[in-house]
Amino acid sequence: VAGVLNTICPAEPSGAINTTTSGGTQGYSYLWNTGATTANLAGLIAGSYTMVVTDANGCTQSVSATITSNDTEAPALSVSNPQIQLGANGTVTLTPAMLGVVATDNCAVAITSIDIVVFDCNSIGANDVVVSVTDGSGNTATAVSTVTIVDKTAPVVTCPSSITRCSYDNIVAFDNPTATDNCLLSGGSWEQTAGLPSGSEFPVGATTETFSFTDGNGNTGSCSFDVIISEPVALSTAVTNATNGQSNGSINLTVTGGNAPYTYAWTQDDQAFSTEEDLNNIPAGVYQVIVKDASGCEYHTETITVENTVNTSEPTWATAISMRPNPTKGTTYLVFGEIPKSSVQIVVTDATGRIVSDLVSDGVQQVQLNLNNMPAGMYYVRISSSDYSTGKKLVVNR
Repeated sequence: VAGVLNTICPAEPSGAINTTTSGGTQGYSYLWNTGATTANLAGLIAGSYTMVVTDANGCTQSVSATITSNDTEAPALSVSNPQIQLGANGTVTLTPAMLGVVATDNCAVAITSIDIVVFDCNSIGANDVVVSVTDGSGNTATAVSTVTIVDKTAPVVTCPSSITRCSYDNIVAFDNPTATDNCLLSGGSWEQTAGLPSGSEFPVGATTETFSFTDGNGNTGSCSFDVIISEPVALSTAVTNATNGQSNGSINLTVTGGNAPYTYAWTQDDQAFSTEEDLNNIPAGVYQVIVKDASGCEYHTETITVENTVNTSEPTWATAISMRPNPTKGTTYLVFGEIPKSSVQIVVTDATGRIVSDLVSDGVQQVQLNLNNMPAGMYYVRISSSDYSTGKKLVVNR
């Protein structure tokens, strides 16, 4: 090798190798590891080069040379001091772009490295990170970036499903809500912000239960569910006794509250009897009904006795009793088949059995019933004389 010209930058193709050959038999050929076949090379980058010389007799000799870089200038480096948020898994992996790395070099930067790459929940706060850049000639520059790790991910809070219970089963215990968080190991605190504690006696209607969880870094998540207590079912009955051993008694059942529609299961003397709401043309006996509403809540009446009244006939005045209008907006008229021969007591009760009107009719065929001050709903009108009693349903509909 007669001479070597090094490059300024490692990747700059400005290097050269010049060789001289002597000895052997002239008529030399040349083969470089680059594939070149000339004695001299130019336009070379930094690296190692080998040439094999062959003379006219096939004798060979090899020679090697190295092109090096003359670059001694370190890169220029600047970084930022960023705030970086942890991911959903509680970690973050730093990249040069996240640290605002800006590096320049008279040649080119070959390697950028960060001394701490992965941060987790234990790293929340300020952390010093060393950034290094190295050019192709091995010149290195370093800078320190102060990285503030933060957690701004709210916990995911999961509540139990909403709960529906009957009015008589309103002491409700429920499962605690659960929380997942990217930094759950950092701790946290629970708070019930609405509703009643588990195991409480809940009122009729919907009570919204709301829970929140705040993690150790101040992020809050919440969830809600309802505890629904069905309105109780109110049952009232009006009984007309059977007469003279016939199946001509009746039980009129009035159902309010709960969630319609309702189903009915009547028994007579402890035997299944009917699934209708009202019982008509029934014999004397002991009856009971179970009413189930649409929510599956069951309500029972006390036993109801239909007696057998002997040698009693329906009076003429009761054969064609009517109420007009029915339904009514508040005022209706009770009309007898004929004028009763004795005083008739007329008692109006609401669905709970509370008396809302009690009057006596004497010597008239038509009686006005005034329910203008009463709420809409189902009412029962009981009509009684000294020797007979019957009843009618009245609907107030506003």
